[in-house]
Amino acid sequence: MYLQLEILDGPMRGEQFPFDLIEGQEVRVGRDQGVCEVGLSEDYVRVSRQHCALRAVLGRIRIRTNKQNPVLVGKEPVFDDTVLDD
Repeated sequence: MYLQLEILDGPMRGEQFPFDLIEGQEVRVGRDQGVCEVGLSEDYVRVSRQHCALRAVLGRIRIRTNKQNPVLVGKEPVFDDTVLDD
């Protein structure tokens, strides 16, 4: 399953991260560049070190959150197991 993330704001604006995920594989997003496949710079102070993970499940991309910091898609909060649209 193809997934491409694009940074829309801040110092990394315009950077793209493409992934070809297999079932069960996940991509972590956060400021811990040693652990996260999408490693954001320390300038993103509103993003946790391990902010969220996107996982391929049954042909869909689902999100997992660290439950301490809000995760917004657009301007709406999302929670564990939310299926992400294109």
